[in-house]
Amino acid sequence: MNDKNKRKKHNEELKMKKEENAKNLLTLKSMYFNRYLMIRYALALFLFSNFYWMLFLQKSVLVAIPLAMLIFCLYPCYENFKCYGKERPCMRWTRIFFMCQCVVNMFVIVSVFTPLFKTILPVLTDTTISRVFASSVAFIGWFIDLACLRRFRDIKNNEDKQFKRIIEFERVTHVHL
Repeated sequence: MNDKNKRKKHNEELKMKKEENAKNLLTLKSMYFNRYLMIRYALALFLFSNFYWMLFLQKSVLVAIPLAMLIFCLYPCYENFKCYGKERPCMRWTRIFFMCQCVVNMFVIVSVFTPLFKTILPVLTDTTISRVFASSVAFIGWFIDLACLRRFRDIKNNEDKQFKRIIEFERVTHVHL
């Protein structure tokens, strides 16, 4: 009976250790996935921004700009969903999208102070306040683009804070992807 209890206790300990390792592995996968959290939020922001901008420009030839960005944004969204559980996911198209969005935001910033203003943003009145507001929003978008591109660089070079947490977690739990 004593030998049977020892085996049962040993099996329970193994089961608990296996469950703990599975839990730690899930945590580690989430930690790697969260390295790209800011990028996913920015991607969603630009997806909806381009969608609404496209709706405002329905009757203009310039609708091609937000429509192209909207279509282009779809593959980076897919890239972000498939990167879960990967230590080094391929985010090539997401990075290219942010570079293109950066160019579009610069185009808007410059165009706001030209006669194109009424064409690219027909929902705003042609006043100085509207122009400053539109350029400020585009500048914030441009800044977000640059922050995401910097985040990509930091992740590539393993200089982000989350990577340091991951290394510490792997050291303590002895779990690796």
